[in-house]
Amino acid sequence: MLRRNILPLLVALATTACGIGPGISGLGTSRFDGFAAKEVLPLPMAYFDREAIFPAAKRLIEGAKNDIQIDMFYMGGQIGEEIAAQLVGKKRAGLDVKFMYDPGLGYKEVIKKTVRPVLKVLKDGGVEALPFPVSKLRGVAPIKADHNKFLIVDGKHALVGGMNFADVNAPNHDVMVEVSGNSARYMRAVFMRSWALAGGQPRQDNKENIVVPDPETSATEDTPAQEEAVSVTHSGLFGFPTRPQVVSLIDNARRRIWLEMFVLADDDICERLIAAAKRGVEVKVITDPNKFAFGISIGGIPNLGAVRKFHGTPVQIQFYDTNPDQQMHIKMCIFDDERVAVGSTNWTKAGFDSNCETTLIIQSKQLATQLARTFRYDWEVSSVANPPSQTSPGFKGTVADWISFLF
Repeated sequence: MLRRNILPLLVALATTACGIGPGISGLGTSRFDGFAAKEVLPLPMAYFDREAIFPAAKRLIEGAKNDIQIDMFYMGGQIGEEIAAQLVGKKRAGLDVKFMYDPGLGYKEVIKKTVRPVLKVLKDGGVEALPFPVSKLRGVAPIKADHNKFLIVDGKHALVGGMNFADVNAPNHDVMVEVSGNSARYMRAVFMRSWALAGGQPRQDNKENIVVPDPETSATEDTPAQEEAVSVTHSGLFGFPTRPQVVSLIDNARRRIWLEMFVLADDDICERLIAAAKRGVEVKVITDPNKFAFGISIGGIPNLGAVRKFHGTPVQIQFYDTNPDQQMHIKMCIFDDERVAVGSTNWTKAGFDSNCETTLIIQSKQLATQLARTFRYDWEVSSVANPPSQTSPGFKGTVADWISFLF
């Protein structure tokens, strides 16, 4: 059956890498509540799962005084309508509010049906809402997307991570990080370059002159020094590219790499993780088991490719024990207990080289400690990921290799 449905499977898996769940269902129960969004805590600060992420987003929007920018893969359902209503309220109060989204609207019709009403609320309320021009994206991936999930308020605060503001994603185990200062201002400048490319008008009060480099000219440059030692990296058309920053962090790790990644399907990154483990770095990986991909039993694809690569090496990899209708949708890595990478980017070819994505590289022992607490808990409730065969890759292993190329 799997062989006869390989083409639909490839399309389904490509959209799975964007975090599209199996369908609309109940909101489920979060296993880890994270920190209450109403608490006043030092930044940068991580928020885990819907109980903390959605209130944090609403708090930031409510506190906006001048302008709001959101770039979101899709926003739908009740939570999407609630945030849309907030944005309309801010627009009517005189703020400059801009919303950018992926034109695929989640790709699946069951998701599109929840996204279209949210876009109507925004547009009827006067909020500027534009689809990202995905046709401009580079790379060889057959499906390209504006996969960003971020919110910027007044160029002072930004919320960045992996959670779509949508009911279908609410059950997921996910994380977003709030940062402030120059990193938020820089993200706003990057957003405005994309906004202009989509045909949008500039901010009314824009008096800043922030240089946003093109990836081809910035791959070997250092990212600008920013408050809280935050570096903003991107996949896509503008900004400092994420891949070389991640490569440097892996290659220079001395003690520990703890990676929690929804989809891990990049051969070069996997090989570098193996090399780090072989030189004595503790490398632990938690990934999603891909149990619930569109009703098809796929047994870990696309992450099965990484499982096969790591088998017999010092790299330890486990599947997160997901609840029904849940995905382990986190994209974060902790390096040597002092640096973290967190954002929307799956560690795949599409994530690094084709999609429009944002990942923060943050030097902060406090944030690393917070994320490590969650990682330890998740490691304890995860199961060892074994390849399908100890002697040959088999059909699923071969498909996993194909998916690694496509992603």
